[in-house]
Amino acid sequence: LLVVCSLTLPALGELRITEFMASNGGAVIAQDGSSPDWIELHNASDSPVELADYALTNSMDDLVKWPLPAGALAPGAYRLVFASGEDQREVGGEWHTNFKLSKETGYLALVRLADASVVSEYAYEDQLEDVSFGVAQTGSVEVVPMLEEASPGKWLVPTREIANWQAREFNDASWQSATTGFGYE
Repeated sequence: LLVVCSLTLPALGELRITEFMASNGGAVIAQDGSSPDWIELHNASDSPVELADYALTNSMDDLVKWPLPAGALAPGAYRLVFASGEDQREVGGEWHTNFKLSKETGYLALVRLADASVVSEYAYEDQLEDVSFGVAQTGSVEVVPMLEEASPGKWLVPTREIANWQAREFNDASWQSATTGFGYE
């Protein structure tokens, strides 16, 4: 059962935590093939937001636990941050906090550094594996195709688990060639 004990939503237009997963069993995979917990940030405003003005934390006693790296988040954009404990801030790559989330009762907050004010927070109870939690969002979504129609691709119906097939350096030379769209039955 997912229960929120406390939820603070920011004023309209402010950066916020819109979703998180505190028990990622493989629903979202990091570039290194691991499946750390994750946090989704969203800029719902009409202006870019400077991320270095904020920090994430899993502790009410340490509100500036992981300051976000510098860079602007475009209007309407999202940013995924892994809560792996690895403290990575790759420019143009993945971000990993220096803390992890608890599957059991926990706390997660986004803090504005200028005044150490909490702008978005969750105090949560036990979380289910591969089930994210967040706030309902409304509005229209523009669907942007990732691939053009009839793009070349490769496919395989696996008979066993294939390690690292999502990695950029994976060799798919033995897979079948085809053009999009792909599907399954």
